[in-house]
Amino acid sequence: NALFRETHGIKQKEYLMYKKRYLECFCPRIKELKIYDNRTNKFYGCIFLWTKTHPLLTRYYHALYIKNKKIIDKSILEKVGPLALAIWYCDDGSFGYINQNAKIATYLSYKENKILVDFLKERFDINCTINKDAESYHIYFSVQEIRKFLFLIKDYVPKCMDYKLGPFAKENLKRLNK
Repeated sequence: NALFRETHGIKQKEYLMYKKRYLECFCPRIKELKIYDNRTNKFYGCIFLWTKTHPLLTRYYHALYIKNKKIIDKSILEKVGPLALAIWYCDDGSFGYINQNAKIATYLSYKENKILVDFLKERFDINCTINKDAESYHIYFSVQEIRKFLFLIKDYVPKCMDYKLGPFAKENLKRLNK
């Protein structure tokens, strides 16, 4: 059976603890570690979460990966709501404070990005485009569309990730006005 695991920098400990609460049925464990980075010759603090193996996680793994490569299709997206979008954005999204737009890294093919873009339009009336940075694709949101997206997910974003909410978090207003 499969297990779930992920690692964050120690600065995102509170965020990982937030996600741990949603995984309680899989008996998650957490450990803080120091990891050596050969590129910088420095140690960095990180926090590691992993669960017990479970048949349900195995089923999710087989639905999301083919030959160890992540895939997305419409049947998977039917299960996605604002909470899943919020976690996805907190994990892989970034808000651009200069232009007040945003993007989410997808680590998927162009075809799968097209499925995501169509899903966001059909299900939530949010228009976005597919852009490519170097070798990978991301979904890009204009100023107007990121406001719609952030309004949809804001109640599911933990306080420690408010910096990603742009104008929907009071503490960001000073930064936006600059």
